[in-house]
Amino acid sequence: MIKEILVEIKVLLGLGKWYKVFNSMSDAITNIPQEKSILVHLGKTEICLARYDDIITAFINVCPHHQMPLNRGSFNENKEWICPYHRHCFNIKSGKNITMPSTHKLELYYVKTSLKGVFVYNPNKK
Repeated sequence: MIKEILVEIKVLLGLGKWYKVFNSMSDAITNIPQEKSILVHLGKTEICLARYDDIITAFINVCPHHQMPLNRGSFNENKEWICPYHRHCFNIKSGKNITMPSTHKLELYYVKTSLKGVFVYNPNKK
């Protein structure tokens, strides 16, 4: 809850922007395949929107291990995102690389849903 409030304060201060990516949660579920992702652009930033059941997560489309695209990856049975190139697994709540913890974390984006739609916060406003 505190993280969400901090994001809203950043938006008010002009330190980021919410991007509407779907008109409703049902639109998101219809358009994002189960345990897969789709690409969207938040300004100039390319991100993956991935779905596991009714949970939507967003992360940058760049693997921190070797900067390869992540959009063709998928979830494993532990709900970790698997990089399609080197099979590294990332925790989608923390961004931590489970396979190689010494590498950088996956860059995650906040997702919020409301009656007005599904939104992703981009701190860069690009």
